Amino acid sequence: MKTNILWTVILLLSSTMAYAQSPVRDKMEEKREEINELKKEYIAQRINLNEKQEEKFWVIYDEYIEKKMRLKQQMARIRRQSDNLTATDEDLNTNIDKMFGLQQEELDLDKQSKTKLLTVINVRQLAELYRSEKEFIRRILQTLRGRNKNEGGQDDDGQDE
Repeated sequence: MKTNILWTVILLLSSTMAYAQSPVRDKMEEKREEINELKKEYIAQRINLNEKQEEKFWVIYDEYIEKKMRLKQQMARIRRQSDNLTATDEDLNTNIDKMFGLQQEELDLDKQSKTKLLTVINVRQLAELYRSEKEFIRRILQTLRGRNKNEGGQDDDGQDE
């Protein structure tokens, strides 16, 4: 009996893992990694790290980004749950409280990362890091908007093809 349950669990896990590795999901992960590499190159050009700073900086920054991404994913899950207007008032209130908690965690993470980063880089480099992150996002959004316009039947000059 235990063997049957074990095999059932293994089968379910393997089918779930196969689904999780779908081509679409793989392609999205590839694009995410590509964008992250571009972001790192962009930041590196802007904050002028010396060799001594570089290794320590990226360890701290990568850890920070990973934790921040996990928090953002949790927030997105809660937002999706809260979009369900058939949920009870109690559930909606609980989700709002969870969201506040995650936002506080994000703020705490930002403060901790600032403290850690300032052991490796100076405050001007930190300010440039924050500015560069925002600038990178703005450029990515501009690029995406440009693609959407071009897909709408116009060329780069806004003329119909």
